[in-house]
Amino acid sequence: MFNKTFALVLLITGGLAAADAEPARRAAALRLFGVSLGGEDGFSMTDRSKFESAKRYGARVVELRPRWSTLEPRSGEFHWSTLDAALANAASVGLPVTITIRFMDAGIPAWLPDENMQDQDGRGLFGYRGENSRSLSYWAPQGRVAYLRLVEALVLRYRANPNILAWQFYYGYNDTPFWGMYKERESIYDYSRFSQEKYREYLASEAKLSLAALNARYGASYLKWDQVAQPKPQFGVLNVTRAWHDFQNYRMWTVERMFDDIDRTVRRLSSRPLIMWYGGSLPQSAHLVNVYDIGSRLLKKYGGMLDNTCFEDPPSAETGAGFAHSYGIPLTVEAAQVPPSLPRFRRLFFHAFSLGVRGYMMVGNWEKMQASPEEFARTGRVLLEMAEAKPVRAPVAGLASYRTILSFVPAQKYMGPTLALIPRLQERQYSLDWHSDLSPLDDLDRYPALLDASSEVLSRAVIERLGRWVERGGRLVLLARSGKYALEDGRPDYPLLTRLRRPKTQAGDIETWKLGRGAVMRVTKELDLESAEGIRVLPRLMEWLRVERPVTATSGVLASVSRGAGGVLYVTLLWPNSQPAAGTFSLRRDLPGDGYRMTNLLAESEPPVDVDRRALEDGIPVSFAADELKVLKLTPRTR
Repeated sequence: MFNKTFALVLLITGGLAAADAEPARRAAALRLFGVSLGGEDGFSMTDRSKFESAKRYGARVVELRPRWSTLEPRSGEFHWSTLDAALANAASVGLPVTITIRFMDAGIPAWLPDENMQDQDGRGLFGYRGENSRSLSYWAPQGRVAYLRLVEALVLRYRANPNILAWQFYYGYNDTPFWGMYKERESIYDYSRFSQEKYREYLASEAKLSLAALNARYGASYLKWDQVAQPKPQFGVLNVTRAWHDFQNYRMWTVERMFDDIDRTVRRLSSRPLIMWYGGSLPQSAHLVNVYDIGSRLLKKYGGMLDNTCFEDPPSAETGAGFAHSYGIPLTVEAAQVPPSLPRFRRLFFHAFSLGVRGYMMVGNWEKMQASPEEFARTGRVLLEMAEAKPVRAPVAGLASYRTILSFVPAQKYMGPTLALIPRLQERQYSLDWHSDLSPLDDLDRYPALLDASSEVLSRAVIERLGRWVERGGRLVLLARSGKYALEDGRPDYPLLTRLRRPKTQAGDIETWKLGRGAVMRVTKELDLESAEGIRVLPRLMEWLRVERPVTATSGVLASVSRGAGGVLYVTLLWPNSQPAAGTFSLRRDLPGDGYRMTNLLAESEPPVDVDRRALEDGIPVSFAADELKVLKLTPRTR
């Protein structure tokens, strides 16, 4: 997706009222495997041969990507011929479609006035076109109205077309933090006059702060509202001030208002599922990770499916899937690299098969992808089959703090080292169900164990939630910086440790204590999780949490297991190494039945073999080619 390194796509449907049950059901039933056309691939949507090519490569759906500037070359004058031709081409080869409208840079109609985002120093947004990048402010008065007008016109024109599976609408670059710090440029957030005006309105109308209350809150001396401005970022410094986090609250409110307007416009006209896209990826983005929970809240409101990109990246995959599943939201995915290299393609699908994904879209020129057409099509068939299976997960949760990430610019340099624990754990067949501190944490009680990924800044409500959870019997692992600040006062006095009643006599690199019916383990010093010491400590933490892995394998082999219908098990194995290797895998003793016929779904030339319970418990030998992905289907033998 246009070098879309960090992004999110949200598949939205109708709300929770009875009238919206049908679009929500249709969204939940979607199974997507296909390619996008009209974007980074460089292909023309009027070229029928490219639709034939997509079909030949094994695509089951095509995502169409017309430009706003092409659809509306003059204000209020819509030209539909390109999109009409694309829909006809897709129908002629028997491929359903989704329609995506995106805009930034040259995709913004030339007739729109200059209502663009500006960074903290008054410069234009620095994105893919560098100094020439262009993106409308969320609060651009004419741009906002014009875009909603386009959405309405497009849906009205095509809503009766039965070949359209879903609508996909998003707003420009969506928010500068997605592109903030692009190529290390210290350029982030929207400081245009449109945003500044709305920020003051937000403080007064939404946050309910008077000017006197604002002065007391910030230690300021504003005489009139026009003097109030968005605080500027402090690069490379943890910022836990009230002013900074009020600004972050405003930003999140802004994003949610824009996409809620889009959703509401479409839902008023059509019951077909709606895909809403905006950027964000937990470890890499400068800041825009908060979109996961904004999207999750909208999905709870309207119903639908989350499409998480960067899914070849372990932290993005595990945190993105965990956040979505914690809200009960189904998942479809894309890659950051367009198109992905063969090792990245296979890593992405290991995550997809392991984490209960129901769809995938290839972005970029599929004719130049490293995966062969045969492998691409075969992988799609396996994805669609496994979309009906349920991953077997160890009952252990992870916690990642958005408030910590929002406190540091650029967040990728601050949180990346901590989230390096995810690929290290994967190499030992550990996988956590990740939650965010902005979520309600409603389902936390179903987990007996939780690992916190250095949540340095937490609200007092989350601190209290963790304390009560431990008291009721939870086992909690903390890293050195966990719970250092409470959001409400920003003092570095470790309020989480106070709430957890850490004994004052504790000492050593790792300390443990009991609280109520539960217990806490804390790593007291900063660990390089890539170092030999860090790699040794991680399994010790998992053992203390009493994590029983559903599947174990030779160290370095990534492994997972899912349950299908009729007692079928799917074991997914990946060897992420450029050299061939051999190893073993075994299943947890409560999983296998008496005997199975084992088939490698990704190597149809391999003959099936019979395996029994004893062998699955003791260990099945496997050999791997370089970067090989296996999906072993275990079908119960009939007596």
